Amino acid sequence: MIAYKVTRLGGDSGKKLFFYLLLLSTIMTVFTSNDVVVLTVTPIICYMMQGNDLNPDAYLLSNFIIINIASMTLYIGNPTNVIVAQAFGINFIQYSAWMTLPTLFSTLVAFASTYILLRKKIPTHIPTSSSDSGDAERFGLKDRNGAIFGVALLLGCLVCLMVVPLVVGHGVEVWVLTVPFAGLLMGKDLVWDLVGWSWLRREGGKARERRGLVDEIPVDTFSMGSIAPRGSVDGRDGDDEGEDGDDGERKDTSQQSLTHFHNGSVSPLPTSSTSLTPPSNPPLKPPSSHKSHKPTTHLNRFTRTLKHHIPTLATILTRLPWTLIPFSLSMFILVESLHQNGWTARLATALAFLSPNLLTTVFVTGIISTLASNLLNNLPMTILFARIFQHQNFSTKAGNFGQRDMESIRRGGLFALVVGSNVGANVLFVGSLAGLMWSDLLRKRGVRFSQGKFLRWCSGVTPWVVVAGCGCLAVELVVMGFDR
Repeated sequence: MIAYKVTRLGGDSGKKLFFYLLLLSTIMTVFTSNDVVVLTVTPIICYMMQGNDLNPDAYLLSNFIIINIASMTLYIGNPTNVIVAQAFGINFIQYSAWMTLPTLFSTLVAFASTYILLRKKIPTHIPTSSSDSGDAERFGLKDRNGAIFGVALLLGCLVCLMVVPLVVGHGVEVWVLTVPFAGLLMGKDLVWDLVGWSWLRREGGKARERRGLVDEIPVDTFSMGSIAPRGSVDGRDGDDEGEDGDDGERKDTSQQSLTHFHNGSVSPLPTSSTSLTPPSNPPLKPPSSHKSHKPTTHLNRFTRTLKHHIPTLATILTRLPWTLIPFSLSMFILVESLHQNGWTARLATALAFLSPNLLTTVFVTGIISTLASNLLNNLPMTILFARIFQHQNFSTKAGNFGQRDMESIRRGGLFALVVGSNVGANVLFVGSLAGLMWSDLLRKRGVRFSQGKFLRWCSGVTPWVVVAGCGCLAVELVVMGFDR
């Protein structure tokens, strides 16, 4: 709903919409995560641009870039932030205190560079949609109480992440604090599905329609004394709707039936909607050669049953990126294999050789981790680099530093690793799970965005952002000192 409202603020100005969307993506990412915002904002942009027959590339790319930069602010913004913070005992407050300024500076640089790079791709005028009411209904708030409950849980989770580590110490894992809130939200959805489902069915599906859980159920199906299955009319499968050209006639008849009902009239209603005799089914048509019928499996039947009884929870579960699990596991296995075969020690020695002082460590780590994210994906890459910084070879080979200076260099490298693991997503799709989900989402929406075009345009933004983020971080470390 918020994303839709922001798109309306831009009016018919393409440039206003460009900056409004960037601002929205930045704010949303700070308090949630990059994956959530990518999956939220991207469909809105696709729908609005395709509806006006405009090229969405400038809006899609700029928002994706900004999202992966703003996720550096809090360590809940990206799982890589959590890995770094947990590996070295950095609590929520410490992390945010050091990463807020680099994130802000990097975001401003990204705003300017994306606009300069894409300004010719931004449409100057966006036609005002003639279907504002339909858009508002589609993207409007379906469940206000549920939204309030979800926001309250999100704020409560943030407070726990800030307060609990300060009170208890660094021994509390992040998942211990976040899983209960996720469980509460899923429990709320489950209770709503189980308790409210019978009421919804008594209401004839109208409440479900308001929440957007099922498609509209035709009114004439209630004359038979039962509710037609979802997506079906007169016992026929919903996929054949409209093939006989009688949709308009059925709609008019249904509206007449409603008029008689609301007026309290007892005059005879149209026969097509009041007859107790089941309608005669049309002759069966031979299956078309171009249609492929998927065989019904136990999994399909189970999925349909699940969506029928617990639609909200089933929708959440089916939208999770399950297909990315094999890829992620393979990358983690690769990193573990490198560690077991002694490559962590070798890489620690090499990184120590390239890190003679604090400033060099910050820039070298930021640049190398940005590139390495696109070889291993940013999650396993972060695990590998965290082990490198923890390895004794990095401490012994980095130079003749005291323990305090060595710790400062290591922590500076860790925060530079945060910059690289987040910004590294803006090079190749494989650089992050958000990139893989983003490209898959565009493909499903019919938007063609090749890897080559993504790399070409990101190459004009990412280097400047890495330099800006690492430079600001280096200034912080030099001026303030890490031990403060």
